Amino acid sequence: MYRAVFTPDAVIDYTKAYGIRGPVAEVSTWMAKLMTPDYVPKTQHMLANVEVTVDGDSGSAHAYYINPDVRSDGAGGFGLLLNGGYYTVAVRRTPEGWRIARLVAEITFSHSGDLEQVQIRQVE
Repeated sequence: MYRAVFTPDAVIDYTKAYGIRGPVAEVSTWMAKLMTPDYVPKTQHMLANVEVTVDGDSGSAHAYYINPDVRSDGAGGFGLLLNGGYYTVAVRRTPEGWRIARLVAEITFSHSGDLEQVQIRQVE
């Protein structure tokens, strides 16, 4: 499904987000190895403040993201990786619909630490 949102000639750039830059096939293979259920058993990816500009059959977008991941330490324990940043994309209308032709991700904050379970206390 990840590959389907891109044009065949898309360039994806995660170099400012702990990653690689390259064509869809290369980046999606890298991502599939990184985001395995064994290594990242739980993840969320939320977008906010999305701004889209359209000019005919092309456009651009900018969106902030926050991405908390539960990561395995490989020894039965788990930790939290919390990243936030933004995406800048160029889009193009294709016969299959709108697709991403270029995606750049940049992390603006990152935190790695223990996975804590918060206990909520009822106030009487």
